[in-house]
Amino acid sequence: KKHVSAGIGYSTDTGKRVSLSFDDLHLFGKDYKLKSALVLQTKKRTAKADIYFLPEADGTRNSFGVLYDRSQIEGEDTRVASANYRRAWGTPRLEKYFTVEYLNENNRIDGFGNEKSHALPVTFGLITRRLNNRLAPTKGYALEAQIGAAVEPILTEKTFVRTYLKVVRFHPVGEKGDLILRGEFGAVMSNGKDGVPSTVLFRTGGDQSVRGYAYESLGVKKGSAVVGGRYLVVGSVEYQYYFIKNWGIAFFVDAGNAVDDLNKLDPAVGYGVGGRWRSPAGPIGVDLAYGQRSGDLRLHFSLGFTF
Repeated sequence: KKHVSAGIGYSTDTGKRVSLSFDDLHLFGKDYKLKSALVLQTKKRTAKADIYFLPEADGTRNSFGVLYDRSQIEGEDTRVASANYRRAWGTPRLEKYFTVEYLNENNRIDGFGNEKSHALPVTFGLITRRLNNRLAPTKGYALEAQIGAAVEPILTEKTFVRTYLKVVRFHPVGEKGDLILRGEFGAVMSNGKDGVPSTVLFRTGGDQSVRGYAYESLGVKKGSAVVGGRYLVVGSVEYQYYFIKNWGIAFFVDAGNAVDDLNKLDPAVGYGVGGRWRSPAGPIGVDLAYGQRSGDLRLHFSLGFTF
């Protein structure tokens, strides 16, 4: 009923990693579940705890969580404390959810001092999955869409509306090949960015977005730092060929950026080659990518498929 685990690791996105987690599957003497974790990484430090209540008769699931996160990325030092309530219902093929989250953020950008902000965004989202295999798909698609808003003066410093869309499509090519198409789109609509928590803005770059660039290194330049933008556009095309059972090779092109003005969108392009292994835990990928804008070669790791 209780579980403690510790681990060490390394991420090509966020660096060295040490983690400690504690789960209680019978919290308060009831069938509530507590899942908590402390994760220390080179670029991020996170402490979080979530309580999952008993599912209702129709399968609806309710949870409550708290989180403290500090990240130091591309000249931006962000500390955010949050509390959230989530209600989810539906099936694995079509899941819907509703969240209310309070964000209290302290943000420091190199050369610009501290900025504080807070918001209470309310978000509705849905996830649809039409895949032939949830663990290692080769055919079908998955899509997540969100729309949310925070309104002054309800625990919110600046009114904003946020939309986000993520989609991935798998298409078999011959007997041994797969074509993977991926896209991400996001927008934050508000009267300026001052007072909008950076947590709800967008940056990109890294293992799961535009390979060939450092983690969240693509965004809006502010002095020597890179900060979040109001709009996000990312696209990717990847071809995988499995030449020996579960072993394969991949070729890919990624492009995208985050900006404050869509008319000034200048996508950064990355492309490269990688190795693939369909492991029992899901696909494992090792990619060597070249960032056309930065002129850097970067190594990227990925494990499993989650959506």
